[in-house]
Amino acid sequence: PKDYKIMVFFTTARLTQLYSAFFTQARVEVLEIHSRKSQAHRTKCTETFRNSQSGVIFSSDVCARGLDYPNVTAVIQVGIPSSRDQYIHRLGRTGRAGKSGRCILLLHDFERFFLNQLKDLPLKQVTTSAFPGVRAAPDALWELRDPKSGGQAYQAWLGYYNSVKGLGWPKDQLVKE
Repeated sequence: PKDYKIMVFFTTARLTQLYSAFFTQARVEVLEIHSRKSQAHRTKCTETFRNSQSGVIFSSDVCARGLDYPNVTAVIQVGIPSSRDQYIHRLGRTGRAGKSGRCILLLHDFERFFLNQLKDLPLKQVTTSAFPGVRAAPDALWELRDPKSGGQAYQAWLGYYNSVKGLGWPKDQLVKE
């Protein structure tokens, strides 16, 4: 489809930055908005996305509340949101003004416990086997022009998941995973 607006939420600003770099290197145009960007940049991205017919925006939680983006067709959440409420606020970016929208929550096996917090919501669980034609990205896609950003994203990931209630892992297990 030509007319699509997709919001992709990541758990931290550094992960948002990292995945934005991956997609940009693959020549996929995405807008990037998170707390590490200047207010002027965030305002410009917000207006660009709001006024576009189609596009993709990668965000930390700075876009999850209080901003209206018309005609968002899909919200993709990568990793466990900080809470059930945050999950709901994020998915509230789509399906507004009587329009339909989809929400996709991408979880790793160790994150599946979060689904217990969403039992009362109409969720459809699918596994990767439901997508037989999808191939893994080529290794070259994951090579960063700025290797420092990978380390920063990893540190942010560790910090975030160390604080996730319900995971219950000691720090050494978190590093192993």
